[in-house]
Amino acid sequence: MFGIDSFVVTVPSVEEREIRFSSEISVEKSISCYGLEYVLAGPVNVSGSLSRQGKDVFLSLSLKGEVETCCTRCLDPLRIAFDEVFLYLFSASQDIAHPSEQEDSDLEYLIVNVPSLEQTLDITEQVWESLILSLPQNPKCREECLGLCPFCGKKLENGGCDCVASSQDEKQTGFSVLRGMLSDES
Repeated sequence: MFGIDSFVVTVPSVEEREIRFSSEISVEKSISCYGLEYVLAGPVNVSGSLSRQGKDVFLSLSLKGEVETCCTRCLDPLRIAFDEVFLYLFSASQDIAHPSEQEDSDLEYLIVNVPSLEQTLDITEQVWESLILSLPQNPKCREECLGLCPFCGKKLENGGCDCVASSQDEKQTGFSVLRGMLSDES
């Protein structure tokens, strides 16, 4: 997935309260997602903590890094930082009490059923899933970006477009033809 075969962490014993971990991962190839290409601008810091409660292990997973992609409006390249936290509940219990029903938790956990809890836990899938969810779905260079002319592709930030297609009379568009048909029937 991302240059390593697996991301394995140690599960705390019943006596231990919490185990913390921190590591860096790299993705050598671009990631295709949401119709865009993303390239990590360096290693991603993956850190978190695991705590155990009976047959359940709670994972707080944090990802920090930067990604390079392009603005969805003007296609200019841009670099965006991300810093996200994801919560997972690994449970070997058949009847899982939803974590939000617990007294001390107002947080939503993504539940992962496991056959049994061993001394280690492979969280490779959760790290990859969290990385994908950390990517911006609709990146923009700025919120006010005007984008490109849909006819000639000129960047509209550099002034108005003066191509022939964009300056044609509104009557030439498909919607204006329909509007004309409706008004003729009246």
